[in-house]
Amino acid sequence: MKNLILFFLFIYLTLNAEVPKQVSNNNLTWFGHFARYKLNKKLFFHLDYGLRRADWLRDWSQILVRPGIGYQLNDKFFLAFGGVFFMHYRTDKFKPEYRLWQQISYQAKAGTLIINQRLRIEQRYISSPADEFTYTNRYRYQLNLQVPIHKKSIEDNTFYFTLADEIMFNSGKSVVCNYFDQNRISTGFGYMFNKSLNIQLLYMNLVLKQNSPNSFYDNNTIVLNLIQQLN
Repeated sequence: MKNLILFFLFIYLTLNAEVPKQVSNNNLTWFGHFARYKLNKKLFFHLDYGLRRADWLRDWSQILVRPGIGYQLNDKFFLAFGGVFFMHYRTDKFKPEYRLWQQISYQAKAGTLIINQRLRIEQRYISSPADEFTYTNRYRYQLNLQVPIHKKSIEDNTFYFTLADEIMFNSGKSVVCNYFDQNRISTGFGYMFNKSLNIQLLYMNLVLKQNSPNSFYDNNTIVLNLIQQLN
């Protein structure tokens, strides 16, 4: 755990190093719904969708729908795969993106602390301004920490604190300047109503590399997530 924290600190310091760079800023608002439908003791159906706005709530940014199938290996490890339909808002119209994804996730506890880790690989087909599709691979690693505020564990009717970071890298013939794709660091609070429903309100700083030398987006993002576990 200590090595992981040091790794993310290194990434943060690297991104904020004093080197000449062009930075564009925006303020985003993301709404997400994440649902897991248990099919049997091991198998589950995953579905999440997101509505994302730019300039806080003024303009559209993205819309996504991500279905998938998962399998619980044991109490700590989960496998899943699926697809994504993504719409990016560009120059007054939406541009589509299609993805396949595969992931492995791990959950553990250390006292009252819940530790979630996820490694996801994506195959992305992205629409260009000329309405042609380019193919890239993306590799995502996420570390998510949650700790209860007023109880000894996160159970029914519990407020909790959450801290997370996700880093992403690209590969492919069309990737020139953005092998590093983006980093998302977030913190905030959640409330678990019961095992089937909880909600999160987060602040996220999103640093996104543009496909040109030393050019970045640095976005302030408010995130509201609704999370369901349905049997």
